[in-house]
Amino acid sequence: MKISSTAENKFVLQNKKGTNAWLGLQRGSDHKFRWADGTPVVFTAWSPREPNDSGGVEDCGHMWNARIPGTWNDAQCSMLSGYVCEKSNN
Repeated sequence: MKISSTAENKFVLQNKKGTNAWLGLQRGSDHKFRWADGTPVVFTAWSPREPNDSGGVEDCGHMWNARIPGTWNDAQCSMLSGYVCEKSNN
């Protein structure tokens, strides 16, 4: 999935299941986040002071409800329990 606007981010927030939904964001060896298909991230909705790579192990980006609903956080990939998929309009 790729979120490219505030409207898409809001749609995901309203339709996701669970509290920690992986968005398909992954940190590369250059420390930049990309979508799972390798495309660069243009739109972001990071929570304040995120991404912070706490402990040097937070390589996946997810939408969470802990601070401001609909904002993103970086987390340890193995700690995420949900995910969001993108469906084609075709």
